[in-house]
Amino acid sequence: MLPGRVLPGVAAAGLLLSLVACSAQAPDAAPGPDGPIGPVPPSAAPLSLAGLAGIVTDADAPATGVFAPGDTASTSGEDLASERDYWSAVGGRPDECADVVAAPYIVSAHDTGARLDDPSGLLATITEVDEERFGLIQVYAREFDDGGTAEGFLTEVRAAVDACPGYELIADGAVNWRTVSFDVTTLRDLPGAVSGIRYVETVRSDHAESAQTSFVQRGPVVVSVYAEITGSSTLTASDADRITLAIATRLAAR
Repeated sequence: MLPGRVLPGVAAAGLLLSLVACSAQAPDAAPGPDGPIGPVPPSAAPLSLAGLAGIVTDADAPATGVFAPGDTASTSGEDLASERDYWSAVGGRPDECADVVAAPYIVSAHDTGARLDDPSGLLATITEVDEERFGLIQVYAREFDDGGTAEGFLTEVRAAVDACPGYELIADGAVNWRTVSFDVTTLRDLPGAVSGIRYVETVRSDHAESAQTSFVQRGPVVVSVYAEITGSSTLTASDADRITLAIATRLAAR
């Protein structure tokens, strides 16, 4: 994990190639405040994970951030298994908080049966130019089977946060991450048919002082923007919020 609780992706070449191919084919929109933002596929194209290539780019990264495009793709079942392994490996406690830690990767204990094969992928990671500052922003996405299930995931996240009194992660026999409180809000003023929520964690650890995850949803697609903010970070919560709004704006145009 780098730093805090970043999940290493599970490679799946087929989906990754479809992401790259879509990026190469999508025409760039004309610049300017009155036009669409980012690559815009044909209006008849279905909203899908493969259609999200280019929805976050290096132009979205702050000047003090290093942008790395996502190079992993997987399924919801693989992501859930990885998160469960991680929770166990770091001695996460209490168990009712496991879904809070898994949520940035858009998985939960509700993922069973038909929900285990949804395509998912890491779209981008932004880290500090100065690695010792430990700031992090990560963008992940998942395509559910339908819009109702995707919308329901946001409800599941709220319920998971409400059920979690705070949690601890262990390293080398000592607590290295302790979330002591949460603040959950509905994202307002999102464009078009996009909805979203955010939860902010107050953290006590050697690195992170706060962590936040925002989720934006349109149709079957959910995108998460996860950020860890430390006292030395140049990356800020405002940077994560700006990226979230840019992604929501581009989702609305798809």
